[in-house]
Amino acid sequence: MVPAETMVTYGADASSWLSPAYSLLKHLDFVMLENPDIRDFYRPPVIPIFNALWLGIGGEYGIKLTVFAQIVLLAVTGYMAALIAYQIMPALALPTLILLLFNPNSLGTALLIQSEAVFTFLFTASLYFLFRTIDKLDIPSILLSALFLGIACLARPSVQYLIILFPIIIVTLGLFYSNQPAILLKTLGIGLAGMVLALTVVFPWALSLAKIEGKLSLSPASIKSIYLGDQLITLRASQTGAPMNEISQAMHQEDFNGYSGIRCDALKYENPEKVKCYQGLLDARWDAISDARIIDYAKTIFRSTANYLFSGAAGTWHNLLDTNRGAMVGTSASSQASAASAIVGGISGLGLPALFISFVCIFYSVTIKILGLVGLVAFFRCKQWAELAICLGVIIYFLAVSLFLGHSRYRVPAETTFVILAAMGLITIIPQLRKN
Repeated sequence: MVPAETMVTYGADASSWLSPAYSLLKHLDFVMLENPDIRDFYRPPVIPIFNALWLGIGGEYGIKLTVFAQIVLLAVTGYMAALIAYQIMPALALPTLILLLFNPNSLGTALLIQSEAVFTFLFTASLYFLFRTIDKLDIPSILLSALFLGIACLARPSVQYLIILFPIIIVTLGLFYSNQPAILLKTLGIGLAGMVLALTVVFPWALSLAKIEGKLSLSPASIKSIYLGDQLITLRASQTGAPMNEISQAMHQEDFNGYSGIRCDALKYENPEKVKCYQGLLDARWDAISDARIIDYAKTIFRSTANYLFSGAAGTWHNLLDTNRGAMVGTSASSQASAASAIVGGISGLGLPALFISFVCIFYSVTIKILGLVGLVAFFRCKQWAELAICLGVIIYFLAVSLFLGHSRYRVPAETTFVILAAMGLITIIPQLRKN
């Protein structure tokens, strides 16, 4: 059994999801745990509410109960993925369910206190209802898809752009099953209604943040500046070849047009200058990213894409199973001059059990992508354009929003579509193997 402290310590940003949950239990509001006079909107509300529910019920076993609830959500997500696959082709259902439930990436994140399990469940629910509209104008399903998309946005705001794109998505799907002019107006109207519904879901939270940030937003400038800082660190590592750890330490103190991470962090929460500092830092880091050369963008995005597609969540399992725990930080501490040097730095010092885990995770990930390519060709041959468009759209979207930070963790919400393509590839290959 994984110890509760492991679920928290190696859950990356686990404390930022747990602190507001404990505050909800103690103060019944989104405020600082130790200073309830200060509002706390660092994280959106859905995950803290989910965590608070199970922490409150579980008491001293709250962490383990929360993780158990995440595992249950993963199982339900797998079931919904199987329903999606069944709608496409009944033979796809079972392999899709198995491939998702035993996916090291999805299962590993479900065993840690993170946001992926809940977010992926909500996003997959939105996908499930979206797939029900691929061959007919199903108004309730369209609205339910929009509703779950809005709730998912309050778990992780990375899907906020899909809300704006929602009418275009619905119109595009409508054109796949009908070329009549009337369907364009109908789908546009329902798509706009869905967008309004999703915006209605997220608006109260955005309005609450606006009272502090001065403008409508789903995330404060503080966390945006951190995320953008990680993007800049990765870009500079690719540019210079220097270890990311060194760049991160230097950049935290670096002056960006009068703003620095260390200065913003030092300001007290009740100081209104703190918000302005992070907003200034955010803008300055955008400027720093925009000053890079096109070749630097291309190089960094190429490596990010490869990492997004093929990384296997091995580091998560090293931590969970205590095999060379923390050894994978060698990737960040090693030279980034080439992908090879970064990989060597990541695996150097790993013992035999850790190497085996790394092999299994990466082998699984690569195999899924190879099967997915076969499935992609099969979808083309079957002319299942709408299904293919949704699957590829989801994969490309999460790749795009991760930008320079392609990582197995950011791929978790897209795993449903990856395994559907892989399941299609599997049922295509197996009959050929039996013939031979």
